[in-house]
Amino acid sequence: MLQSPRKLHKFRLVSASVLGALVLLVGPGTARADADSDAQDLFVRGRELRGKKDCGGAVALFRKANNLAPQRLGSLRNVAECEEELGHFASARRAWLELGRGLLVTKEPTKYDGWSNDARDNATRLEPKVARLKVEVLVTRPEGEGPAQAGDGSSVTINGEVVPLALLGTVLEKDPGKYTVHAEAAAGEGPVEQEVALNPGESKEIRLRLKIKPKPKEVVYVERTSTRRIAGYVTLGVGAASLVAAGVSLIVRQGALSDLEAACPAYETGPCATSTQSILSRGSTSATMTTIFGIAGGVLAAGGLTLVLASPDEKVPVGQAAKLGPVVPPQPRVAITPTIGGAQLLWRFE
Repeated sequence: MLQSPRKLHKFRLVSASVLGALVLLVGPGTARADADSDAQDLFVRGRELRGKKDCGGAVALFRKANNLAPQRLGSLRNVAECEEELGHFASARRAWLELGRGLLVTKEPTKYDGWSNDARDNATRLEPKVARLKVEVLVTRPEGEGPAQAGDGSSVTINGEVVPLALLGTVLEKDPGKYTVHAEAAAGEGPVEQEVALNPGESKEIRLRLKIKPKPKEVVYVERTSTRRIAGYVTLGVGAASLVAAGVSLIVRQGALSDLEAACPAYETGPCATSTQSILSRGSTSATMTTIFGIAGGVLAAGGLTLVLASPDEKVPVGQAAKLGPVVPPQPRVAITPTIGGAQLLWRFE
């Protein structure tokens, strides 16, 4: 017998809801089961390596197993025992102490009966064998010497491992071996390093010094007229003065021409008296000077204007500018003095 479409749709919704609930219930359990299974596999492989006297390889597997399933404390105990076999007394002691903390919260106390005493006794037994290292980093600043600070951009590493600045000056438990302490500051003159060898139960102190470079004084600049622009002003002034001279020479020439027309009306068609020779000489000289001054003035004025427009002002430190004093471009001074039979042009820069 066929079900109605409405009943069939309702049945599908109920089935989907039940299936979703089952997935939510089974999912976390499956994930935990996978982690426990992986941890067990790593633990077994670690035990195999330890049986072959390869504690170095076994420790890495035991630690991974402990990370996957921290409630399984057997991996942590094997870490502690293997680290001691390797002579890593500080690492072994830390593992025993961690095991002791894990035993306080375990949900299977009967499974680990007697382990609390083992963890405590072994941690106590290893303490005299632990090497200890105290590192201090002092930074010399312009205001004085003091401990390294984050504001200095200071960083400290031991065998490449970063040491928090808050731990500087405190005793660090280390395994026996050689260590390289490296310190540097972002604004320092250079990194410093020191090597130290630690034997079992030995304690040593290292003090490193860094020097912070003083901050460069901020230089304030002022704008001054550049040398090329000053040269442009000078050239432009000379050109302007030359053009004025050309104009004056032209006036003198026109005056000479008027005098010549008055003294010798037929100068263009016939000879003139000898007395007009000075007038002719003055007019010829003025014409020549007009041409020379005109061409030179145009070229110099154009060149000077180009230099002025194309040369930006230069920036000079305030202190240096005060020593040099203000730069005032030279100003042309032009004077025209009347003379007998003409005029005299004088110019200079002040």
